[in-house]
Amino acid sequence: MTDDGGRLEQLRERVGTARTRLRRRLQPVIKDQLTYWPTELGRRVELTGETAAVSGELPDGELVVYVHGFLGEGRFDIANTSGAHQAAAFQAALDNECSARNRERAVVVPAMWNSSTTWTKAKARSKRAARLLAEWLRAQDQPIHLVGHSLGGRVVLEALENDPGGCLDSVALFGAAVDPDSVCREYFAGIEALDGPVYNYHSENDQIVCRLYRVGEISAGLGCRGSDCRGGLLRSSGRLPSNFTDVDVSAQVQAHLDYYKPAEYTTAGNCVGEFVDNQL
Repeated sequence: MTDDGGRLEQLRERVGTARTRLRRRLQPVIKDQLTYWPTELGRRVELTGETAAVSGELPDGELVVYVHGFLGEGRFDIANTSGAHQAAAFQAALDNECSARNRERAVVVPAMWNSSTTWTKAKARSKRAARLLAEWLRAQDQPIHLVGHSLGGRVVLEALENDPGGCLDSVALFGAAVDPDSVCREYFAGIEALDGPVYNYHSENDQIVCRLYRVGEISAGLGCRGSDCRGGLLRSSGRLPSNFTDVDVSAQVQAHLDYYKPAEYTTAGNCVGEFVDNQL
């Protein structure tokens, strides 16, 4: 074997070891949160082809498009926790909150993208998913609320940078896995151009964006303590977009998957009530 071949084999071994370690770290975190996963939703927006495609019939009226995060495509699942299952849990929680407020039911539609790969590749793929999502949104004429969970928050923010058109009534970030200063620099223009509000629901109890995100990205994520545009050694300074609001849901959200699940299946609650009050 040549020197180059030997180095390549060593690199493959390191990558394999890193994947194994990531899997071992993620599995117990995910297992602790596997308390409620209803049957996946059949209706969805597929962002894995050359263009966005819709499977199942999308109803008329107000839609909530839910974009899943890292490993949400379903290939890595140790249980049925794909983005379509997550969206079904979100739909159940949303039905509960709308019913409690005598509000008309909003329909959740999952947007599926190929995020079940390495973290680095998933971040790169989020840009392509965002472009396809923005193209699809530009063709819609019904009111849509866009929700991004975890790395799906990056897809949503990138979509805003790709001119999604005028159908968006609001945007929500649930435990967003992006840097806390990103909303005052690379995503600033896209957020402020939106004719509607952007709410960032964050929790200091979310160990995925508060601790695990820090391992690869140096700082905690936007979904941990909210935005931070003060500047400093590791962050950029600037101002927040005028239509951007941080919402601290640490009292209710105790885990990364609890933002959208029905409250009876979480430790302390979710942020779906705030989502309804603020955005629907």
